[in-house]
Amino acid sequence: MPIRAPLYGLACVICFSIVTKAYAEPEPPDQNVEQTGSQIPEGGLQLTLPSFNVISANKPLKLDLKPLKQNKKAAAYQILEILAPRPNQTVFINTANLGIKIKLLPSIKTDQGHKLQILLNDEVLTENKLSYMLDNADPGRHRVSARVIDEAGNTVINTKPVTINIEKSVAQGF
Repeated sequence: MPIRAPLYGLACVICFSIVTKAYAEPEPPDQNVEQTGSQIPEGGLQLTLPSFNVISANKPLKLDLKPLKQNKKAAAYQILEILAPRPNQTVFINTANLGIKIKLLPSIKTDQGHKLQILLNDEVLTENKLSYMLDNADPGRHRVSARVIDEAGNTVINTKPVTINIEKSVAQGF
């Protein structure tokens, strides 16, 4: 993949030089150049080049550039990610608790009515905390996610869900 960019660039330079050479005014004749007029020399190739429009440079080109509108709510946060658990992690819930850790930058904007929620299978576990200790859950596959919502309950930013496996450990016999 890294070698494609230089090759693509080289191909563009070669094509550009061929096209510009074709549009350049003819060189004055010298002893090494044979002028053939409209006849194609034997073994030669006829090129038909497309016509192009010429724009007069007398008047400056006026562009109506408007700044892009940004979603101020989404721009309020730069990072929201799940630090723990790891994707596809297996947790034995009756021998260890599952710690959920979230990273949010900048911190939650409660003055704007925002709430940080940590969710398990799309159900809210806690609000406005960056960590949560899950000590009891049914065995099976579960999804951990986090989101920031506004006063109206609209999602401002959210994480991709992290899938985990919860299992009950079985005591080993002696």
